[in-house]
Amino acid sequence: MIIISVVKLLQILHEGKEFMNNKIDSKKLLLLLLYLQISVGENDKTNIPIKGSTRLQKMMFIYEKEIHEKYDFTSLIEYEPEFFAFNYGPFSSKVLDDVRFLSNTGFILEKNLNAISDVQDSEFAEYENFEFNGKIIESESLRDNNYIEYTLSDKGMKFVESRILETVRTKPELIKTLINFKYKIVNMPLMSIIRYVYTKYPDMTVNSRIKDDI
Repeated sequence: MIIISVVKLLQILHEGKEFMNNKIDSKKLLLLLLYLQISVGENDKTNIPIKGSTRLQKMMFIYEKEIHEKYDFTSLIEYEPEFFAFNYGPFSSKVLDDVRFLSNTGFILEKNLNAISDVQDSEFAEYENFEFNGKIIESESLRDNNYIEYTLSDKGMKFVESRILETVRTKPELIKTLINFKYKIVNMPLMSIIRYVYTKYPDMTVNSRIKDDI
C-alpha cells in the first residue's frame, strides 16, 4: 500500500489545479516546446523529442535568459524556474519537478535509450562522445546515468492542441520564435550547447565538474 502525507497530497492537488487553468506556466511551456515542430512548414512533424536531461535543462535555461523577456512573452507566459550553478552548469530543481509531474500524470513519456538493445549506435554517438574523464553528463538526471528521451504522450498531444495552442493562437511570433529555438536546441551537439552556456554565463560554471574540459 502506498502511503502519502497530507501535505504532499495537498501539494499534488494544488499543482493539478494550477496546471489546468489557462495560464501558460513552466509545465505548459515545456509541453509546448516538446509539441512543436522544428521548421515552419504546414505539414512538418510535431512532437520532436528532446534527448537527454542536460539538453532539456539547458533549453529551459536559455529560454529564460534569451527569449522570455527579450521577445516580451512575459504577459502570456509565467516562467518560474530558478537556476543555480550545479555539477554541469545551470540546473533547476523546478524543471526536474515539472518533468516528474508531467510524467506521473501521463502527459509526457520518458524513454531510457540505454535500456533499448536494438537502438542504433548512431543514436548514442553524441552521448558516448560527450564524456570528460569518465564524467557522464547525464548524471544530472539522477537516474543512474540513464539517457532519457522526452516526448509527448497522446494525452499530452491532445492537451497542447486543445488548451495551449488556443491560448497562443493570437501570438504567431511566439510560435515562430519557439520553433526556431527548438530547431537549434535539437540540432546542436550537446557539447556546443554547453560550451555556449559556459562561455556566455560564466557565473553558472563555478561548481562545474567539467569546467576545465570545456
